[in-house]
Amino acid sequence: MYKHKRNKIGSRCLECGDRIEYGRIDKKFCCDQCKNKYNYKRHQSEKAIRTRVFSYLGRNYSILSKLLAMEVHSIDISDVIQMGFNPDFITSFRKSSKHDEYRCFDIRYLRMPTRLVSIEKTITDGSFIHK
Repeated sequence: MYKHKRNKIGSRCLECGDRIEYGRIDKKFCCDQCKNKYNYKRHQSEKAIRTRVFSYLGRNYSILSKLLAMEVHSIDISDVIQMGFNPDFITSFRKSSKHDEYRCFDIRYLRMPTRLVSIEKTITDGSFIHK
């Protein structure tokens, strides 16, 4: 433990804001309790973001799977958004000179200005299932 006074004036705990009187010059917290509380909150926030993103991806995947089950391979973007699809959440993107290819896990689709087209499920080797 450091017993000397800090030379740095105005150093405050990131959690509670109390002045840090003793310890290393780069110390960020006044005690272990504040450090643990701060890190817990930070990780909870990151976990909430991950949970929300996976929720959107899961919903998108479910909608695309239902479309494939109904043998729908092209749909207006406005219609699919009304079903709950969020086009901002994808798992991969590839741009070519002719079109933009999007994926939600193993389902691929091309996004045109007003439609999703060529909705297809991929096989594990990267090829596509054509019906």
